[in-house]
Amino acid sequence: MRHSLFVSTLCMALLVTLGACGEDTGIDFAAPPPGPYLLTVQGDVDFQMPHGGQTLTVSVYSQNLGFLAAQQTVTISATEDPPFFLSFPRLLAEGSAYDVLFWIDSNDGGGTPGVCDPPEFDHQWSVFLSGPRGEIELHWNHDEPSDSDGCTPPVL
Repeated sequence: MRHSLFVSTLCMALLVTLGACGEDTGIDFAAPPPGPYLLTVQGDVDFQMPHGGQTLTVSVYSQNLGFLAAQQTVTISATEDPPFFLSFPRLLAEGSAYDVLFWIDSNDGGGTPGVCDPPEFDHQWSVFLSGPRGEIELHWNHDEPSDSDGCTPPVL
């Protein structure tokens, strides 16, 4: 009985200490759980010729929570089909809204390697996802217009 009381008191003291420390624990107790839905992004073969060997960065911003939820970078293949495929498991939550930004570090006619330059140098796209109710697959075609900003994080 005495040992059990000591262990219970020790556990309670640790819980109070962890709660009082807040940020010092490295655990964000207020962080929302990840969404249950998968987001996949893949490109058509028309990316191979102009962008094979170049880097694609995809960033997903949560409009509801106001932060960068996920980001991945991949090298576009000049020979494989699809030339790129990205998977963001358990990212999307029902009823949430997301900005998905894409940019290819192409540096056509200028720009700086590794930097998201203006659209005349690095190809850019963006997509808005509103209220997903299941998995979302984005199949990207290079011929789609690239007049949107894929570098600047949205105002959240």
